[in-house]
Amino acid sequence: MREILLRLSDAKDLDTAGEVMPVMSLIVKERRIWRELVQAHFTTLQTEFMLNKKPELKEGKKFRDLYYALKQQFGLRQEFTELVVLCKGCRVLFWQSLGHPCFIQDERSARGEIPLTPSTFLTFFSI
Repeated sequence: MREILLRLSDAKDLDTAGEVMPVMSLIVKERRIWRELVQAHFTTLQTEFMLNKKPELKEGKKFRDLYYALKQQFGLRQEFTELVVLCKGCRVLFWQSLGHPCFIQDERSARGEIPLTPSTFLTFFSI
């Protein structure tokens, strides 16, 4: 469950997942989840600026609060912690970090891959 939650790039999605069941709620409260979300959306300079502005966030390592403070100050980058990719040739969807599951590597490079944002991915399921 933790690995799935780490792939989410939106705090609302994490909060919603935490409401689903008690185990997910505990995982969503972990510092690691929020630390990686901060690292995915904000630069080191932005994070240092906010920690200097609000030193209480640094003392308790309150990454959830840090995330929301950074979001309010800078907004979110349109980069995602993980992307689903569509292979043009064989039409398989796969996580970019795990790589293409096709065994024929030479043909894969000729086909091309299309990274899909979450909103584009959801259009596959619209009626």
